[in-house]
Amino acid sequence: MSIDKEFRKILPIPDGGSDGPLPPNDYYNLNHWRRLLYRLKYRPRRVVDLTMIFFSIFLEWLGSTLLAPVTPWYIDDLAPDMNQGTAASILMAAYAVGTFLASLVTGPLSDRLGRRPVFLTAMTIYTVAQFLMANAWDIGSFAGFRAMAGVAAGGALASVTLSFPFYFIGVISAALLVFMYLFLRESLVKDEHGMPINKFASPEEKDPPANKFLWPTVACLATASFSGQYLQINWSTVCGLVGADQYHLSTSANGGLLGIQAIASIVVNCIYLPLTHVLGSALLGSIGMLIAIGIVGVPFIDSLLGVIFLGMCIQAGTALYFAGMAYFNSVIAPPKKRGLINSCVMGAANVGGIVGPLVGGDLYDLDPTYPFYLSVILSCVGSLACLGIHFGIKYQLKLFKQAAASAPTMKPAVTDERPPSNQGDTEPKNPSLTDIDDSDSTETAI
Repeated sequence: MSIDKEFRKILPIPDGGSDGPLPPNDYYNLNHWRRLLYRLKYRPRRVVDLTMIFFSIFLEWLGSTLLAPVTPWYIDDLAPDMNQGTAASILMAAYAVGTFLASLVTGPLSDRLGRRPVFLTAMTIYTVAQFLMANAWDIGSFAGFRAMAGVAAGGALASVTLSFPFYFIGVISAALLVFMYLFLRESLVKDEHGMPINKFASPEEKDPPANKFLWPTVACLATASFSGQYLQINWSTVCGLVGADQYHLSTSANGGLLGIQAIASIVVNCIYLPLTHVLGSALLGSIGMLIAIGIVGVPFIDSLLGVIFLGMCIQAGTALYFAGMAYFNSVIAPPKKRGLINSCVMGAANVGGIVGPLVGGDLYDLDPTYPFYLSVILSCVGSLACLGIHFGIKYQLKLFKQAAASAPTMKPAVTDERPPSNQGDTEPKNPSLTDIDDSDSTETAI
């Protein structure tokens, strides 16, 4: 027991870096690439932490879409007597059920236990679930294992064996889990009473007035998140069926069909920040939801290239919303309610992930056009919800400016430019610098 305690004391491996010679103002005047090089030189551990977090998000999304291109073949293998649309709904919805249930408890648990133990536990369950899915014996066991827990990779790897993609993801997840156990640091700091400490707030700084539009804005966030997730998962579910039924694609070709469409999401994320300097983030999300309406053309064309293009529309459109979702939450949510609001928004998104395949698969059995008609309706609903988010954020930023103007400290007035941020620094040199962003940009510091 004593050896185990001593072993835990040295984990994660301590950080030997420093903040470097530059004061915060000079650091935040550097461009993104110079900030990255500066961090790599003086505090590379922070870059390692972020890399592990980002890669875990990549694995989560890979796992959520890994099944999509091979759905028809898994149905034949696990449930040959079941209706194809119903079976596809069960297989795709099981993952979202697990993420929805987890989103209800992980926020409060991380506030109580810390971020690191919750993260490591979740990665352990995810890794085990991948190996269990690879050995599922029927659709019920597969759905259960999937709830515990790709696109191009899923289709290509399935040409080896149907279970190989899950072995592949399981091995990668296990390797990432080891790195996290050794290096990932705890970000939650508490006082002697067990209350979380905001290391970046100034004691004399006044809180902004209460936002009377907080919960209507949260409702808009939840609605837009539900709609966006529904659109993505519904298309992932139906696309595999369309590829197999209408175009008679193999597992590899089906995976390639979905994988090529993901290029649109990558492009959107690369150009997203420059776009936010031209148009507000929420307005970009609203436009993106309208772009996703193009998917309605899929059942009316007989062209694989056309399907790929329309699939790119839905990938790019939803990416324009989800790229700004973290920014929306951070601006709208007061610090003491941030965990609750994040859980509400993520819970709504996960419900969309459940409803998407459940409804889409059954509608596809009734008529192949029905899932696309419903997607049009939800695209319009999501677009209107993004307009509500836009006005809610504008009102919240106005409250931030009022609080800054009435603050007793002699700090610069809030302008339309992004103020310096200490977010992520272990010990900020100037505590008056906060992480409040009063612009419509989602730019964050590395």
